[in-house]
Amino acid sequence: MWTLMWITIFHLIVSSVSKESVYIKTRVIKETCDGSTHLSDDIVRSDRHCGVKCSSSSECRRYRVCKVNNVMTCSLFVDGSNCVTDLPETDCTCYRKKYTCDNGMCACPIGYYGNTCENIITDCSHGFIVGMSNLEQKISFVKPSLSPEPFEIICHFNWGGMAHTLVRDTKCSTVTFNRTWVEYRDGFGDASGEHWIGLTKFYQISMERSFRLNVMAMYSSSDQLAQGYYDSFSISDSSDGFKLHISSYFPHPDETCGDAWTTSVNINNMPFSTYDNDLTAAGCPTTMQGGGWFSTTDPQCTRGNIFGKVVTWDAVVTQPIHLFYLRLIGR
Repeated sequence: MWTLMWITIFHLIVSSVSKESVYIKTRVIKETCDGSTHLSDDIVRSDRHCGVKCSSSSECRRYRVCKVNNVMTCSLFVDGSNCVTDLPETDCTCYRKKYTCDNGMCACPIGYYGNTCENIITDCSHGFIVGMSNLEQKISFVKPSLSPEPFEIICHFNWGGMAHTLVRDTKCSTVTFNRTWVEYRDGFGDASGEHWIGLTKFYQISMERSFRLNVMAMYSSSDQLAQGYYDSFSISDSSDGFKLHISSYFPHPDETCGDAWTTSVNINNMPFSTYDNDLTAAGCPTTMQGGGWFSTTDPQCTRGNIFGKVVTWDAVVTQPIHLFYLRLIGR
């Protein structure tokens, strides 16, 4: 599991010429992989000096300062809130830029828009609609209509606003997916790396518009991609066990992975189960070593075990999978 260092949030104001930036101190995460967008690394004298560098860049929205052997390194990033490092967490601090204003015009965190960052997108497709396609793939804030607070998600703004709801990367992560119902409901991990957005957020985003569900796997042995789509997708709310409703599978024309969810072991209309909230007859969360949508009657549980200790999607993909995405694509 990722080791997290929770830090009390406060504001740091850094001025540079006519610009003023407000920063929020965020978390440092012990991990080797970082999916956020990196700008630069420099040697600096202090946290504040690094903040001035970030304030001077319209692209910088976050910075990390790490001190090793009395040498302070400043790293600037385009997106994300928290900082990943393979160093001891106590050696680093992390700051996210809340905004930078220059003569009344503000550079916003990704996902916010308007002259004073007064608006926020409801989902990744909304970002594409309002003109964020130039950002390509970034960690973005979204606030679905049903969500009381904004949260982060990876958006492919240039692909119509495709949203990553699950990222599995067995080559670099130490995140465990054999978790409780509450953890699966609320989500875990960080958007910069391996994570699950959470059933509640998954449902909230799904209510914004009509989506296709995309599954994508990369084989461990050859880095070959395989993917497919469920043209009909929805998910129930918590009162109905977050049941998954999928149908009308169709393959990617060049990289098909096959339909592992609605063929011989059909999980359509099945509720979500975890080891402490098991709705299956065969103890599937324990067998599969993770939560998931499983058949409630078939002892095989599923042919697509995306949350288990070992990721499988055995409709076509028979090789070990090291990278897996579950993504929503707006229509």
